[in-house]
Amino acid sequence: MIFFLHIILATVLAIVCFLAITVMFMMLQSVFMGTPPYVPVRTGALDLIVETLQLRQGSVLYDLGSGDGKVLVHAARKHPDISVVGIERSYLPRYFSKANAVMRGVADRSMFKGGSFLDADVSKATHMYLYLLPHTMLELEEKLERELKPGTRVVSCDFRFPGRHSERVIPIPGNHRFGRNLYVYVF
Repeated sequence: MIFFLHIILATVLAIVCFLAITVMFMMLQSVFMGTPPYVPVRTGALDLIVETLQLRQGSVLYDLGSGDGKVLVHAARKHPDISVVGIERSYLPRYFSKANAVMRGVADRSMFKGGSFLDADVSKATHMYLYLLPHTMLELEEKLERELKPGTRVVSCDFRFPGRHSERVIPIPGNHRFGRNLYVYVF
């Protein structure tokens, strides 16, 4: 009996260590790959983000730099009549996104692509969520103006498009260093 307890304890400890090392790797990966750092969205902000997007039947929600896919999976669970697309350069977060979509039962309406979102075709998006850095927002603004259909709703966490005026600024409740405001745009 004690032997099996040791086996179970060792397995749990190994899983916890693996997850901790994986998260640390994802956060440090930006240093080596020149990508933005991995900053997960607070779980408490997910409902507000999805509400702010104003999704409706048939919506196609894109998340550029989708990280662990938490926003997309949450939106797909809340709205069973939409499809979601995440574009993430880093392999590990993309893998976790796919696994999360399978575990949450939304894999049939979810797609997670690799590569740079600056090179991706985003013309099918009706809605878009972003949590990127300021220097990326300028490059992305020009791309979205060229590729998005008129009326596409874009919600950005924390960072504004430098050449556009946001329609609304929605504070995210709580006193946090990151994830303070949502900026709403219609392209």
